[in-house]
Amino acid sequence: MEDRGVTVHPWLDGRFPEVVDLEPRLRVFAFVAGHTASGNLDRLRQDWRHLAPQDQPGGFEVILQTHLFAGYPRAINALRVAHEIGVAAPLPPGSAEIAEAQPGVSWREAGESLCAAIYGPGYSQLRERMTRMHPAIDRWMVEIGYGRVLSRPGLSARERELCAIAVLAGMDVVPQLESHLRGALRVGATEAECRGVLDHTAAIWGDDAQHQVDSVWRRLFSR
Repeated sequence: MEDRGVTVHPWLDGRFPEVVDLEPRLRVFAFVAGHTASGNLDRLRQDWRHLAPQDQPGGFEVILQTHLFAGYPRAINALRVAHEIGVAAPLPPGSAEIAEAQPGVSWREAGESLCAAIYGPGYSQLRERMTRMHPAIDRWMVEIGYGRVLSRPGLSARERELCAIAVLAGMDVVPQLESHLRGALRVGATEAECRGVLDHTAAIWGDDAQHQVDSVWRRLFSR
């Protein structure tokens, strides 16, 4: 494994405001998510070097879930970078697949539960809309996306949603960004934590993406 050398993440040098409970580990996870999705592997290398060995399993979960938003090629390239830099311990044998989300609960049931928690009152309407567009996309969204991927152990729903908004912030997909911002709040994130993650947008995706994110934020949260 490479020597990480410096201990301060290059984008956590004081330019971003401190947010209670948005600990450095989770901030770095947000950068891992964003740089995986953007394909900026040089910056992803810096991110991975600043993950403590005990946080690497969470980092892998962040990369794995990002394939839902940015595709397999970006996730695979990010996994390759992580292994090039070094992995503190072998991945556990059961990390490839788990038969059930928890004893007696299928991935579909877990996916339905998580999706309902994230979408709240809009859950039934979401399912109806997805089914109208194509029944397959509804099933894949619930069973694979929210079930087999986002219901995996290793990260909390709150952590996963904060990483998701770090990705969606730069992909010009405003409806999905809005949905997952609301979803992050429903599963335990605070407005300050969401804003803290979105403050990273320019550093990951550029100024245009930051302007769009700021516009979305004002529309949703200005009082």
